[in-house]
Amino acid sequence: MPSLPAVDDVLFNFAQSDGLSQVNQVDSARNQGLTAPELNTVVFLDAGVTDYQSLQAGVIPGVATVILSPNKDGIEQISAFLPQNPQISTIHLVSHGAPGCLYLGNCQLNLKNIYDYRQQLQNWAKINRILLYGCQVAAGDAGTEFINKLSQITGAKIAASSRRVGNAALGGSWELEVSLPATKGENQTFVETLAKM
Repeated sequence: MPSLPAVDDVLFNFAQSDGLSQVNQVDSARNQGLTAPELNTVVFLDAGVTDYQSLQAGVIPGVATVILSPNKDGIEQISAFLPQNPQISTIHLVSHGAPGCLYLGNCQLNLKNIYDYRQQLQNWAKINRILLYGCQVAAGDAGTEFINKLSQITGAKIAASSRRVGNAALGGSWELEVSLPATKGENQTFVETLAKM
């Protein structure tokens, strides 16, 4: 998987593209080192992602960051965190992926086992958006079916990519071009991040 940009830029650009009222708070937090608790966002970084420490260091103040242990079930780790943080409404998942599959901790979440995790995933009901930064998660029929099922089980909007995710110079893209349920006019492209890469 290609290297990823600083997550603070990703979060800023998502807030900007989505028209959220938090744009000014995010910009202020980034530029002045202030916390922005209104963000209600968590970034889960899989420890298997190359240089995840740099990503963690780039997260803006006020946004929770959780490193998923490579020795534990990632879904269980996420599910344990969320009830302790009921204000969270947006999840960014940075991990490796494949069509219809996310690698989280020592497990996979895929079409074969998604219903095995149904109880944990249904407990994510307060989450409005889940952004999946994993290569090709939404690719092909398997990818489409996977994000449909994940959206149905969690009730969240899911954004993912059917292509490689990451630096354009390495063959990746930061556009999460697949969004379910589809929302007209909702831009999932992180233009400022792309320009910096």
